[in-house]
Amino acid sequence: MRRIGVLYNPLSEASIARSLELESWLHDQGKDVWRGISQDCRDRPDLLDGIDLMVALGGDGTILRAARLTFDNPMPVLGVALGHLSFMAEIAPRRCTMDCARFLPDASGTMSALWCR
Repeated sequence: MRRIGVLYNPLSEASIARSLELESWLHDQGKDVWRGISQDCRDRPDLLDGIDLMVALGGDGTILRAARLTFDNPMPVLGVALGHLSFMAEIAPRRCTMDCARFLPDASGTMSALWCR
């Protein structure tokens, strides 16, 4: 897993702040990161090329936007609960980097989380 997408809700201060923190942490892990909003990808679908995982920071709408963006570039979407309901998100904001780390391979190339595509 080399390139990670971080999709955030531009109308949510919490989403913006958490996306900046996650982007920095992922860079520290040696990952190539694309960080942006869904409109960026609708305008330039090539931004998603090579992304192995999309982390969606926001509510259910943000997660649905992330899922829609991945139709032509299949990849897992990992939702971080920053919305009012966040029915579709499993990860709590305070555990964002800790839980994201489970989806990144360790030095031996194994992951502690199981992916289903």
